[in-house]
Amino acid sequence: MTSIEFAVIIAFFCLNIGIIILGISFLRKHTEELVKALDQSISQALVSIVENVKSELPMSGDINPVQMAVASFIQQMANRPPELKAQVISRAEDGKFAKALD
Repeated sequence: MTSIEFAVIIAFFCLNIGIIILGISFLRKHTEELVKALDQSISQALVSIVENVKSELPMSGDINPVQMAVASFIQQMANRPPELKAQVISRAEDGKFAKALD
């Protein structure tokens, strides 16, 4: 292979690398723009959904007595300390746990 052929191959290799780098930067730029647009459209959709849900929920002053009873029960269960029952298990002379004699 002559030096001219080698120089042409190197030139095409460098040109190829340059085109690949330009393509990657082009794709990165457009990907960022698409992600920003997608983010904006998702945020607008979420805001719209939240507003629709708020408008459809009944916001009257009347409280359902069943809901109030369930909420009171949950609060009582949350405030009550747990009941822990400790059971002492004896060991036999060989160090193994012995069976309970209930």
